[in-house]
Amino acid sequence: MRTKWLIPISLALLGIIAAGGGIVWAVISGAAIPGPDTPPEMLAQDRFHLRIASIFMRIGAILIMAASVAAIVALCRRKKQTRGFSVLPPPSNKTMPDPTSPHSTPHQ
Repeated sequence: MRTKWLIPISLALLGIIAAGGGIVWAVISGAAIPGPDTPPEMLAQDRFHLRIASIFMRIGAILIMAASVAAIVALCRRKKQTRGFSVLPPPSNKTMPDPTSPHSTPHQ
């Protein structure tokens, strides 16, 4: 694998890990599952943990978007590099006929 894909893939993996960490944080802290008739102190604690989880998920989303942009840039660079090459075959080693020679045919 080429190194130009290292940055987009690593950014995407970090984004997935961060977003997954946010989801795991919300579930483990119990904030993702509301309880019936919770007291105000617990609601404040749940809001605190949900804010932390949402920060992780937002960071993950930003990293995944950055990975998408990096992948598009890598693809555009690849297309730009291949655009300059000719599709014609390389010239042969045969010598070109001398245009001043009487045996050469005129171009039409």
